[in-house]
Amino acid sequence: MRPRIAATAFAGLLFASTGAPGAAAAPTAVPNSYCTYYFVAAPVCYDTFRELIREATDYEIQDAPLVAPPGGPAATATLRAAMESVSRSYSGMHFSEPDYTGDVLLVWNGGCRARGDKRLLPDLSTWAGGKFNDRLNSQIGMNGCQIGLAEDPDYGGSRQAALPFGQQPAGNTLHGKMTSAAYYYSPTTLDVTADCGNGNADCTYTAETRALGKSSPKLVADVNNCTSIEQQQNITWTKSIETSTTVGGEAGTQVSVEAGFGDSFKVGVALTLKATWGKSISESTSFSQTALLKVSARNKGLLYLSPPIETFTGTAAAVYKGSGIVVKVPYTVTHAVETEAAGTTFNSRPLTAAELASPVDCPTGSSALTAELVRRA
Repeated sequence: MRPRIAATAFAGLLFASTGAPGAAAAPTAVPNSYCTYYFVAAPVCYDTFRELIREATDYEIQDAPLVAPPGGPAATATLRAAMESVSRSYSGMHFSEPDYTGDVLLVWNGGCRARGDKRLLPDLSTWAGGKFNDRLNSQIGMNGCQIGLAEDPDYGGSRQAALPFGQQPAGNTLHGKMTSAAYYYSPTTLDVTADCGNGNADCTYTAETRALGKSSPKLVADVNNCTSIEQQQNITWTKSIETSTTVGGEAGTQVSVEAGFGDSFKVGVALTLKATWGKSISESTSFSQTALLKVSARNKGLLYLSPPIETFTGTAAAVYKGSGIVVKVPYTVTHAVETEAAGTTFNSRPLTAAELASPVDCPTGSSALTAELVRRA
């Protein structure tokens, strides 16, 4: 980093050239401040947001906007990802305006890279002469940090729950009142799924949507007719389809809730669906049927089950004890619906030469005139 201290700009009075002695114009605007908090060192400030980012990244990023762009998390997503690739030590950015604009304080105190990490911005009332005390009204976490705000030094007094990003508009308890902050490791989807049952977090569940659809085909019978004439036979099959519960939404963040892991999470979801929709969700749904299958000569017959399914979605909110961290994750439950019409389809294809010659696929040989169908599934 190549720091420099920018000269502080003060507003002055301009006098209009109207000829009237002593006529004063409006004061000039005070430029925004773009500063870094590096542990407890003195602030280093710059004239533009671009300079702040350029210097903080040691000239790796030189094309940031001149001022902090409105839009917050969405507007700065690409920039923040680039900054995080340069350093894992940024913990967050704070802004003087509730819309992620105005003065900027880039907090550079270690990031939140491991479970249990907690960093502090201890006391803005004394740091830098109180330059940012009671003046920060929106924030974005970086490097896995969720930011909690407090009205008093050392994260005391009235607090706001730790979130990945947030705003304190007029009327908010901490609008114009933030004096300290804490930066916490953001629990992952996997963490939340486990912590909702191990006592680390208090979790609440909401049900949001319910939809009926059709499942993808599942093979329930696979039979070979190795003979030179059509064969028919009654085939009895059974199939159990497990209820699926997944947590998370984005690619790479989904967690499958299986037996032995996330059981409490699954119970919480099931109770919520029961209370909301009056629907009890079983662990699995079983289907069975006896079907007469007709298979042409030297063909493979394939019987598929495509039962109706119900898909439920909702959100789980985990509040972590002691920190006030709030993490919300979406969940999806997919449940096969038992019906009288099981929803089967049948099709066939010619057996390959290799299958006809195989003692496993065609143990009676392909020259037999009559034989039972050879069941493979």
